[in-house]
Amino acid sequence: ASGTATLDELNTNKDRVRDLLKASPFTLFKAKEVNRILNLGNENYARNILKKLYEERVGINRVESRETVGRPKYSYRYVIKES
Repeated sequence: ASGTATLDELNTNKDRVRDLLKASPFTLFKAKEVNRILNLGNENYARNILKKLYEERVGINRVESRETVGRPKYSYRYVIKES
């Protein structure tokens, strides 16, 4: 989180975040909550991981929060694929 994380640490944290969302697919998680639960050290770091997972299209979806004015805030969740 301080900018000195190794590539292995980054991948491990991405896996931890993905596993958290996958374990509770019907729950919307904000970056603040993910940081608190996984103790990542920084809310912005958690937000960046969530954004990267969403952009990689690995089953993570984001929902825009309409509670604020200005730049939108997002919550994230795991998408269950129907077969």
